[in-house]
Parts: sequence; C-alpha cells; structure tokens
Amino acid sequence: MEKVKQVLRHRGYKKITITANASQALAHLQSSHDALFVFQKKKFLGVVNLYYSFLRHHPQPQEKIERLLYHPPCLAPHNSLIRAAKLMAEARLYWLPVVENGKFLGVISATDILRRLAYSAAASRPLAAIKLSPAIYLDEKATLAQARQLMLKHRASRLIVLQHRKPVGILSSYDLRQKQLTPSWSRLRLGNHINKENMPVKLFYHHGLVTTNDQTTIRQALRQLLASKTKSLVILQGENIIGLVSYRNLLKYFTQPNFYPFWNISFRLRLPLEEKIFLGNYFQRLFQRKPILREKIQRLDLIFSRQTQRPNTKTYQVTTRVWATGQRAFTLVIKGGHFRHLLSKVSRQIRRQLK
Repeated sequence: MEKVKQVLRHRGYKKITITANASQALAHLQSSHDALFVFQKKKFLGVVNLYYSFLRHHPQPQEKIERLLYHPPCLAPHNSLIRAAKLMAEARLYWLPVVENGKFLGVISATDILRRLAYSAAASRPLAAIKLSPAIYLDEKATLAQARQLMLKHRASRLIVLQHRKPVGILSSYDLRQKQLTPSWSRLRLGNHINKENMPVKLFYHHGLVTTNDQTTIRQALRQLLASKTKSLVILQGENIIGLVSYRNLLKYFTQPNFYPFWNISFRLRLPLEEKIFLGNYFQRLFQRKPILREKIQRLDLIFSRQTQRPNTKTYQVTTRVWATGQRAFTLVIKGGHFRHLLSKVSRQIRRQLK
C-alpha cells in the first residue's frame, strides 16, 4: 500500500498569513475544493476553506482569519493513502496537512490520492459499483431559496440545472449556501446587504455537464472527473441520468473494507431461512479470501436446485452465470451432495476460468 510521503507536496498549495482578513482569504478560494494553509511565520496554525470558515460563520470583510481557522486532522508521512482518503471523506476537506513530530512537512490533496488509486485493482470495476448521489433537477429560473428547499428535501448536495427541460449544468451546495459568492458580471463585494435568496440560480451554477456511462470503469471515470471543472460526473444508464459522482463518492468507495461484486443467489428448493443466510455469508467469505474474485467479477448469479427427486438421494446443483472484466460471460453447472462443498467447487471453477 502506498504511503502519504509518496505524494507529499512541498509546494503548489495555497498559503496565507494569520494577519490577512476574510475578504483577502475569500479571493483565493475559487472552488469548494480549495483550502488555504494559514501560517504565522513558519508555524502552521490551521486551514481556511469555504465550508468551515465561510458557510458556518458568515464573517465580515475585514474580520481577521484567526477567527475563521479550522484545525483539520493531520497525517503522518507513514500513513497509507487509504487512511488519507478516509479522513478527507469524513472531514469534507480535500487538502490535508502532513506533520511529523510537530513539524509541518507539506500537504496532500484528494487529486493526488485519486490519481494513485486509479491504478489499484478496485478501479477496474464498473462505475455502477459506486454508491451514486441522487439526480435531482431544478430549472435555471428557480430562486436560490427554492434550490435550498429542494436540497433539504432530498438531502442532496448537488442539483442538475435544466434549461428548457434539458440538463445544462450543476448547482452545488457550496454555490447555494455561500452568500459571499456573487455573479461573475457583478462587482458586488463581501458584506454587501443584498437578499440573494430571490436571485435565480442561472447566475450561480456551473455550466456544462461531464457525462459517462455506468458501465465505464472507475479508472476511466476518474480521469474524466479529474479533468473536469465541475468536480462531478453525471452518470447515464442508456440515455437516462441515474445519479452523480463526486470526489467524496470516490474517496468513500476506495475506503470500504472490501469490494464485493454484485451477486444474486436464488433457490429452487425449500430451505430454512437460516440456511439460506448461512450460504450467502459463506460465499461472501470465499470472496474475501480470493482477491481475483473481488477484482475481476462484475456480476454473479447463482441458482440452487435439486438434481433428483428421489427421497433417499441428496444431490444438488448450482448453476452459476458469471460476468467478468475483459472476457465474455460464462456459465458453470456444479453438482454435489453438500452445499458447502458445492460453493467451494464454484469458487475454484470461477478462478480457473478467470485465469
């Protein structure tokens, strides 16, 4: 597993002094993924970002950023990239400081982490394996107040903006809630007393959509996402939008303890519920022990049936249909007298076919 020290940045991140004010800090924050690292001479004090420093506090323009500081979780050089990704997803902060023995060494970004994780085996699975954010729609003539109500109702952080019933852009919760953001044509400054709740969202949203299919691999989707300015992908199933993927969706995916394939187990014979649950759990443990099964299989259907109707003969059959990365779907038919032995045979036969 790669370590934080392998993607550590010593330069190329945004810094600001503790003597700066809120207006100066806001001028450096161009997106929700930005963060300013605050120093007093060479001493690291904390960070300033839109979510923790401006959305929660609503400071005045000349207010010192000392009152806006957020103390983020710190990483050590020997920490894994998975731990870094987990902290970022939990903190909703896409830049984290790296500190050792109280000394500031540099920073690590979500972009660098995702670029490295794109080469992992987990990134070869289809995008459908990720839990998507919901696709919620809003007309560009709607007001910010209406957008806020829609986000609260659906617990969504992004809305797809429609123009003449066609998707044309993305409105994020940062665009919506950050009252200091102003339309690009305006010369309004931080602190002006304007009721933006009645302003149309067409002045605030990000124009243009980056789309991809749900069967695209996570690796391919990552490259698209890292190249996009909206920081989110619109996921299509055929011609229909089924959801959105952002940095946070991907960071949470890579920090899951295991990557299970999509499977469906059905029974064409009578079995107690406890035995059905046991068989499902047993097969799941087989996948945990065999990385080739976790990494290559996209979908798996198992059908348990009785091979013979003779009362004194217990012979069962498992019909398995497998969809795997890089090859055609195939079917296996395994017969035997004990379910546990049958599942072990299924696992061995699948591995043999995949190799």
